[in-house]
Amino acid sequence: MRLTDSNLLNFKEHLLSDAELLDLTEELLDDFRDEVVISTIKTLHRRDGVDISKLLAKIVRSGSEAAANTALIALGCI
Repeated sequence: MRLTDSNLLNFKEHLLSDAELLDLTEELLDDFRDEVVISTIKTLHRRDGVDISKLLAKIVRSGSEAAANTALIALGCI
């Protein structure tokens, strides 16, 4: 269900502000499954807001190896 939530956000994320998007993705980024976190990071990397960059940097420092690698690539794309 959480992966589906992430996919739905990917479809409608252009209608949301950065703050709304961060609020909706908070639980998805705290999930213990890497595939959910990575899918959410891929949604967030399309934005270039300061708060989103800070969140991705936090994931690089404290996330699992797969999530940290994906967040680092996302930061490089921003």
